[in-house]
Order: sequence, then structure tokens, then C-alpha cells
Amino acid sequence: MATLRIYLKEEFRWNYTLLDKEVRIGRSRKNHIVLPHPEVSRNQAIIRKKGKEYVVIDESGRGLDVNTALAKESELKHGDVLSIGVYRLVFQSEEPEDPPSDTMTWESTLELPTPKPVLEKIAKCELVVTDGPDKGKRMALGRGVMAIGRSAQGDLVLTDKTVSNLHLEIEYGSMGVHLRDMGSTNGSRVDGRRIQSQTVDVGSEIQVGKTTLKLFLEEETLPMSPPSLGRLIGRSPKMEVVYQLIRKGANSDVAVLIQGETGCGKELVAKEVHRLSPRTQGPFITVDCSAIPKDLIESELFGHEKGAFTSAVSQRKGAFELANKGTIFLDEIGELPLEMQPKLLRVLEEKQFKRIGSGEVLHSDFRVIAATNRWLDQEVLKGRFRQDLFFRLYVLPIFLPPLREREEDIPILISHFLKGKAVQVPQAAMDQLVAHPWPGNVRELRNVMERAVVMMEGNVLQPEDLLFLSNADRQGELMPWEKNEETSPPASLEEIEKQVIRRALKSCKGDKKVVAKTLGIALSTLYEKLRRYKLDKL
Repeated sequence: MATLRIYLKEEFRWNYTLLDKEVRIGRSRKNHIVLPHPEVSRNQAIIRKKGKEYVVIDESGRGLDVNTALAKESELKHGDVLSIGVYRLVFQSEEPEDPPSDTMTWESTLELPTPKPVLEKIAKCELVVTDGPDKGKRMALGRGVMAIGRSAQGDLVLTDKTVSNLHLEIEYGSMGVHLRDMGSTNGSRVDGRRIQSQTVDVGSEIQVGKTTLKLFLEEETLPMSPPSLGRLIGRSPKMEVVYQLIRKGANSDVAVLIQGETGCGKELVAKEVHRLSPRTQGPFITVDCSAIPKDLIESELFGHEKGAFTSAVSQRKGAFELANKGTIFLDEIGELPLEMQPKLLRVLEEKQFKRIGSGEVLHSDFRVIAATNRWLDQEVLKGRFRQDLFFRLYVLPIFLPPLREREEDIPILISHFLKGKAVQVPQAAMDQLVAHPWPGNVRELRNVMERAVVMMEGNVLQPEDLLFLSNADRQGELMPWEKNEETSPPASLEEIEKQVIRRALKSCKGDKKVVAKTLGIALSTLYEKLRRYKLDKL
């Protein structure tokens, strides 16, 4: 399936699978892909499928920015970047019938007409900064897509001001290393030649701005047992059980119910089940049952016809229809209104449904994966969830352990979150991280590490750089504002925010533009917070 990877500035937002022959893009809610920003035209562009090819056509009258060149119409190739206002849409073409890798699509070129799996036995391959402000910084390549740029959210973070926030993507698989320029201001070069999308060899020199990187092969050995599965990280016994269930469940078509606390990574488990299943070439459609208003959820699931209700200005396909030949992921299924549950049960049983306002019965071949942070058996006893729907979903249950029950995975996760950053974690800080109960699980750990990188001075992370939003059950050293009195209340969010800004000002030597960019907020917002917290004279 051809897809669009959609980014807001440097932040990845979502994948859109190009299922329709014509996909409209623009600010208007009538479009298939809605980009709500003033810089985007109401009707910006159309992507049409012509045979096996896809063509993008400008509808704004101002021309389209395709790979930094303006065009009225352009045939899309794998890796092409459409720049629309603050958005970037990366086109990924359909995979071949016999894909050589489960993590990337090989794009053959004139230089490499018959690619060979030369990296199949590589245990470790890394990208090293050989010249520029960040000389010596390195990043070990992992399977999948990694981002390079000045953004703190990237995998390899560079300080070179001639590098864009999201400059380059690098994708590593058994068939090679593939680079993709993300519409950067100064472009990307391989061995002196400017590229847009290209597969490179070990030893190649990659130039982004004034920074030079080189791809090194560290060692060639037999494959090592991975401490993870896809994007799931951890080698604890409880996670090994989860990996086994994912692998076994992926081969069948039964319903999967993923249960676990908030922040454990339930959506990642669902995506791995889909990726390893025979439906991997089909769409993966996500429906967040907790985020959709009650009066819209039926339309989201089943679709509607034009005029079915007041705001139905055009026909809309529902999630079950879009998930044909693929997987539908019902996130937070425990939040589904009770009155919708019989309708959902009927669709799961019969694999057929009707759009709102239509009498036509539609059929869809889908697999259902559901997730919840509630215990659905208890919800059944309380009358908040139908028992028949519970048993329909509870075919293959996967329980994700909370982070506090797999402490041995915390150092591995920390290493993953600090990948590409020259940060050392001494034993005192690591002990404090392992001792924390992590009520927010892996998501909380990621946020704590991001805050710590902002607050730290130098490249050594100290215990006082760690800020936890919840201190009720925390062990270890107290933060400075907790040491005044034994009976003092936990730090407020404002106090933590004040500490973060004060440390960022000190770290950035008072440069407010750099502080705002580091914290990921607008400069005007920073000035407002400085006035509110009386930090404007620092």
C-alpha cells in the first residue's frame, strides 16, 4: 500500500494509506487529509492513482513544493517530500510483491540493479559525526526509521545551525541503509552529490549543512538475540512472554485484547501484531474510542452518506470499511458508550454493516485488535461493559506489565531514549530512576529523560536533573524544593516549570530564542512565563 507519512514541522503525526483513487488535501474538513493551518489552502492538492503510479496536482493556484521545486503537477516517487505550509508529507510507494525486508522497501537504482542482502549479518552499524560542531557524536543504527536534525525529538541531535530541525531520515534494514532528505533548507549530500532519496554503502560520507557524517561497520558477527521486538524495548522475562504471544497471535486472525496501564505501549503491541501478520500489506486503522464524541462515534466506525445528518456534507467511509484486508485497532475500548456496544458486536460477528443514511449492506474483511487500561471483566460486573462483547474480544489476551514490574528494562529504555545524545548517566541517577514507581510507565520515563536533557549542564546527568511530577510514592533523594520541611506538599506543576525555565536560561546563557526552541514553545509564550514567574531579570 502506498502511504503518506505526515509531519507537523519536525514532529511525525500520522500515516495515511492511499486507498482511494483520488485523495484530496487541504484546510477544509471536506478533504480526506485535513491540514488545519492558515498557510494551507482550503483545497491545496489532489493525489490521483493512475495505474500503479500516483500523481499530485496543485489545486491552490500557487504551485506545489515537491522536493523544494515548485510544480503544478508531478508524478510521485518513493521518498518524495511535499511541503505544504508547516506540514511535510513523505510519499512511500507500494512495496513489491515479495518484499525483501519486513522493515523497509527496497528501491532499486541504476547503480544497484540487483541488490544483495549485504547487511544481513551485521551486528552493529553506526553513524559517526566526523566533522562539524558535534564531531565525535555517534548513533548506533537500529531497525526502522530514525531522524537526524536539530530538533530535540530526533534520534541524532545536531547543534549545527545550518542543519534543519528535521533534516534527514535514515532507514536501516537487511537490504541496506536508505537516506531520505526531508525538504531541508541546505539539502543533503552523499560523497559530494546532492540527493533526495538514496541507498548508501558502508563507508559513505553524508553531509548535512556544515556537518559530515560517516557510516561505519563496527563488527560482523552472527546475529545477536535482540532485546526487543520491533519498537517494543525490553528483555525482562515478562516482556519475553509478551513477545511470544505477539508472534503466536500474529499468525492467526483471532481477536486480540491488550490490557495494561496507561503509558505501557499498547498501541505498539497492536502494530507489531499487524506487522508480523499475513495482513501486513493491508491498512492499519486506529480508532481512539476515548477521544471521539458520543454523537460522532457511529459515523467514525461505520461511515455516513451525504446528507445523513446536518454536518454530513459529503460521503465518508468509516473505520471498518477502510480496514478491509487489514487491521482495525480499537484503542481504549473500555470507553465505548454502552449503547454502541451491541452495534459493534454485530459487526464483529457478521463482518458487515451499513453507513449512516444508507440501506446498502457493506462487507469488510478485517482483523480486530482492542486495547484498554481498564479490567474489562470488572467493568462487566459493574454493568459498564457487555459480557457478550467482552467474550468476543477476549480470544487472545495480552497483558502488558507495568514498568515497576520490569526494573531490569529501565536501563535499556533509558539508553534507547538517549540514543544519539552524548549523555552519561552515573550510578546515583540510575539508582533513582530504577527506584521510582513510574505510575505513568514508559511514557513517563520518556518525558522524565527529555526534561533531564533540557535541565542538565554538561553531558553528565545528575540526580537533581530528574524531575518527577508525582512524588507520593517516590524513593531516593528529594528535589531542592522538597527539602525545606518534612511536611511540605509535593511540588506544584508551576514550581517545576519555573525550575525548568531557570535551568534552561542558565544552560543557554540567557539566550531566550535558544531557550524557547529548546523547550519547544513560542518565544512569546516564554516571555509571558518569564513575566509571570518574575524570571525576566535573570
